[in-house]
Amino acid sequence: MTKAQSLKIKQLSKILKAVRERCLDCSAYSPYEVKMCVMPQCSLYPYRFGTLNSKEENPLVKSTKQSKRDSSVEERE
Repeated sequence: MTKAQSLKIKQLSKILKAVRERCLDCSAYSPYEVKMCVMPQCSLYPYRFGTLNSKEENPLVKSTKQSKRDSSVEERE
């Protein structure tokens, strides 16, 4: 893992913690209420647990896959 990727992970972790804190604030600090959130139109809804739901949403996975593709193309040339 490069320094840039490590930095991105730290930044993403801080952002996700802030989202989780905001969702808890919105739901009177009840984790159950966060889980049962009735506001799916909220832009924070997919991240309300403080995690990314899937690899598709994870920008680090996307950038890693892209860099692997780029390196394999360079090897072929």
